[in-house]
Amino acid sequence: MADLSRAGAHWHTHATPEDPRACDWDVQTYEYWVGVLEREGRDEQLPKAGLKVKPPTPRLAMRVLAAVVYRAVAVNVAQYLLYLQERARKSGAVVIKARLPVEQGLQHALEVAEREAMSEGRSKADCFVNATGLGAAKLCGDEAMYPIRGQTVLVKGEAKTIFTRSGVDYGAYCIPRPGSGSTILGGTKEKDVWSETPDPNVTEQILKHAALNIPELMRGPDGGFEVISVQCGLRPGRHGGARVETERVGGKRVVHAYGHAGGGYQNSIGSARLTLRLVEEILACVPVAARL
Repeated sequence: MADLSRAGAHWHTHATPEDPRACDWDVQTYEYWVGVLEREGRDEQLPKAGLKVKPPTPRLAMRVLAAVVYRAVAVNVAQYLLYLQERARKSGAVVIKARLPVEQGLQHALEVAEREAMSEGRSKADCFVNATGLGAAKLCGDEAMYPIRGQTVLVKGEAKTIFTRSGVDYGAYCIPRPGSGSTILGGTKEKDVWSETPDPNVTEQILKHAALNIPELMRGPDGGFEVISVQCGLRPGRHGGARVETERVGGKRVVHAYGHAGGGYQNSIGSARLTLRLVEEILACVPVAARL
């Protein structure tokens, strides 16, 4: 979503048997998140990642043809991203915010990025990671990229469970944000739609379906949900799946890591580990003198 502080995320795989790589990424992420929670449980002094396992509490408010129940991990996105940023900072990472040009392609953008970093006292880059999401369509000329429009509603109250339901011509989900006192309700998955303007009719449908499943959050003065915000964003879809591979671009070594569609958080740990391995393979081939 455009405003990450209002986004929702949880572990719910989108991978299919036809994409074993994404399946593996999702498993790695689930196991890693559970491990983070276990470590937090053993040591109360550890910084909290904003994760929480939500136990299954099946409640069928309508006729259902098939169902799956499992222990899902909910993510407070704003807290989790700050947690990751702080871990990176303590490991020596430096965050540089800059606007890069895209009209002249990836090579030119890399050259500008390198100059920006060097102006901040950093050395020349031995390797770049291109994690530009949907922007890779224009930056890299990747015609496999396409937007997946998603609209959600943030409401007051933290739901006790996570659910995803699919019916004829609709999909509904509920993602509590641990410790925030709020819940994300969704939502839509509209391929090849670029508009980021929320549709009031979609908002109405989201709330209508949510009312059937989590009536306990309907605490507003009018007996409905207390809406905090309505947001709409574009997921980075890619035909053929995410691109995680190496490439030489104008003599510069690049690891691409983009196109994870709506599975970015689920894919994150497995995909990041592969990205790191590719970076390490590149650095292993760089002469030591060139890195000094």
